Amino acid sequence: MLTATKLAAGTTTEITVLSVDEVQPTGSWITINWNRFGHIQHAWLEALPESIWPGSVLLVAPDPEQVRPGMPWPETYFIQASDCLASAPADGQPSTRLPGIVPK
Repeated sequence: MLTATKLAAGTTTEITVLSVDEVQPTGSWITINWNRFGHIQHAWLEALPESIWPGSVLLVAPDPEQVRPGMPWPETYFIQASDCLASAPADGQPSTRLPGIVPK
């Protein structure tokens, strides 16, 4: 699923959710790893229709206003739900269709 979506979506990158730090009604504060770059960063993720667990991999369309080649990483990266193109559940965790994010 991730491979097909990558091919169809244009510029994409995979991020791994390392931890869910705080859950709020409109989204969650999470810690992510940019898989291609090995960069760990704090991020705000808008609420998604499916649950996200630590270890989940998200395929996102990176926001060029926040991440630019040759420029420093922003202190906090903001991920809009519409920029999440696909997700793969964490190993050993149930895949559910419940809204929101499940904390660690």
